[in-house]
Amino acid sequence: MITIDGSVGEGGGQMLRTAVGLSALIGKSVEITNIRAKRPNPGLAAQHLAAVRCVARLCNAEVEGANPGSTTLRFSPGQISGGKFEIDIGTAGSLTLVLQAALLPAAFAAKPVVLKLTGGTDVSWSPPMDYLKEVFLPAIRQFCPQITVNVMRRGYYPAGGGEIDVRITPALPRSTEPDWARFAPIVAAKVPNIDLMRRGRLVCIKGVAHASTSLAPKKVAESIAESARLALSRSQTQVDIAAQYSPAQNAGAGITLWAIFSDSGEINDDSIRIGSSSLLGKMTTPEGVGEDAATQLMQHMNSDRAIDPYLADQLIPWLALAGSGSISSTMTDHVKTNIQVVEQMLGKKFLMENGIVRRV
Repeated sequence: MITIDGSVGEGGGQMLRTAVGLSALIGKSVEITNIRAKRPNPGLAAQHLAAVRCVARLCNAEVEGANPGSTTLRFSPGQISGGKFEIDIGTAGSLTLVLQAALLPAAFAAKPVVLKLTGGTDVSWSPPMDYLKEVFLPAIRQFCPQITVNVMRRGYYPAGGGEIDVRITPALPRSTEPDWARFAPIVAAKVPNIDLMRRGRLVCIKGVAHASTSLAPKKVAESIAESARLALSRSQTQVDIAAQYSPAQNAGAGITLWAIFSDSGEINDDSIRIGSSSLLGKMTTPEGVGEDAATQLMQHMNSDRAIDPYLADQLIPWLALAGSGSISSTMTDHVKTNIQVVEQMLGKKFLMENGIVRRV
């Protein structure tokens, strides 16, 4: 059994999600101790429990310690079967963070996976759903090109209640080779290299400004979108931001932006995307939300790094599965901590130097 100390590095829930997702993928049991030791409320919260439940159902795992507030979890995976599953976090816990764990095994399940998930689609301290769809999923397209995410209902803090439909058709079903030692080279041969060292030319900027239908009379989504467009006007490129409304259990709003780069000047499978987001809060205005997201995006675009730091930490496990790879990004604590977990789980080594992560 592999033992992961959850107090290492940034000491948050990402260590749990990565460890459990990789445990299911490689078929090795894992024990995570000191879970979320550096958070104000240590231990498992609803979102973390939902991620564990989701991955456990995907691989028929035996789990010990999956209780609210638990600081130790043992996860013993079975075969990744696939199928249809429904998971309700029961709070506004982030659905994208549940998927952060679940997509690792689901992308290599024995058969297609359909997930019906309920919780928060756009909440603080986690990637918004549009970021997952438009920035993260394109970055892992080589591993599994057939992943679709449909947002049926937005879920904002505090009620949650967002609903999404996720469908994954594995390109490399794990049933073709259940032994991980023999399956890993097959994966590496499919994705021989991930190279995210340079962006190419800026093609366009896109975005989605969203709000609950209760805010439609005030045209909140339109105000957010227009503020972002104005702030991005100096980028001297095409800016296309949609304004959308969705039923939700409580009022909420936000925006996700993404810039698309390509050597060819066209949007294609090799395009690199960087993203940003912002949410409406008690102390913010719609105009401030749009400007905040635009400012973040411009900062990422003006840096000399190929991808934004939020994408970098999410890509680390996938980088380890490829034959080789390197990325250029800001080295956050999340990036460093995820590297430590992946190295321990997979035995792969990374080199971090001057804002560059390389598999060695």
